[in-house]
Amino acid sequence: MRFALALHTDDGVAYGVTVPDLAGCFSAGESLDAAIEAAREAIDAHVELLMEEGTDIPSTRPLAEHQANPDLAGAVWAFVDVPVERYFGPAEKINITVPRRLLRSIDAHAKARHLSRSAFLAQAAREAMGRG
Repeated sequence: MRFALALHTDDGVAYGVTVPDLAGCFSAGESLDAAIEAAREAIDAHVELLMEEGTDIPSTRPLAEHQANPDLAGAVWAFVDVPVERYFGPAEKINITVPRRLLRSIDAHAKARHLSRSAFLAQAAREAMGRG
């Protein structure tokens, strides 16, 4: 999954990191690269804990929504891909049929959110079932 990171610095060297799509997931590093790597590890641990508790991973929100949050004003933004899908159990391939026009819309919507088609459809299904 792809997660947005809000990075803050006071000195231009060390960074604190907030993962706005995962409430309570924070990290830091002594450089921008170290902060991003530490965030990747924090996200993995956070998601593992959510799964152990039986809690679903919240849906990711568009970057513009995070940028409008005054608590995140002045952040440097980055994205990281973290392979958290391993906590969901094995993937299963399915065959579905949808109208071509709808498929194009699905693909465009997924791409705009930095998601694969499969990730978008899984996220939409979780949201439709009330599992965020």
